Amino acid sequence: LLDSWKDLVRTVLLAEVAVTESPRAQLAAVWDNVARTSDDGSQRWALLEHELWLRAARDDEVAEVIRKRDAEARRFSARQLAGWATAVGARAPLVAVNCWLDRDDAALARSIAAEVRGRDGGLGGVRALGFSLPSAARAQVSMNVTDLAATGVEAACSAVRERAETAGGAVERVEWVGLLPASEVARCSAAFRAWSGLDPSRTIEDRLAAARG
Repeated sequence: LLDSWKDLVRTVLLAEVAVTESPRAQLAAVWDNVARTSDDGSQRWALLEHELWLRAARDDEVAEVIRKRDAEARRFSARQLAGWATAVGARAPLVAVNCWLDRDDAALARSIAAEVRGRDGGLGGVRALGFSLPSAARAQVSMNVTDLAATGVEAACSAVRERAETAGGAVERVEWVGLLPASEVARCSAAFRAWSGLDPSRTIEDRLAAARG
């Protein structure tokens, strides 16, 4: 019975998503059909699901059926979300970070940017520019790390740091622009996180948790 109800809603949901053009409208369709309720009868999913889990806690056979059903549901959801992400042009997370040099040397900043820039034979998935900031009397190497699987933020920033030190300079501070995935912060070394001022408060997940209260 529960699966028949879910199949019915899934059919309606997929049809509504298919005829909408914007990601916002597609998310609204998901919300309207799954999360938002308009009558008492629409609570039956949650109530029946709750009863099934209570039964599964006492009956190994029921527990196995639910385990298989949920595994298939997760696989189905993953396939649908992957297709949706492709259709709407969703991209992997991009991390923007600025490395401030300890001097106003635009030539050095441009040289370092050219060395780490992916399209110029540097680090894969790294876009970089070097320029001077006269108001701060400093130069900066500004990077967008667009492929974290190819180059992580620690590798990108460390490459800038090493080149600056080789030239007799240093990275004075690291400026994080926006948020990072928690998984990226977790794979950075403790020493790098301390040096760059990177902590869990800069993650997407932490900000979402704070917003939810």
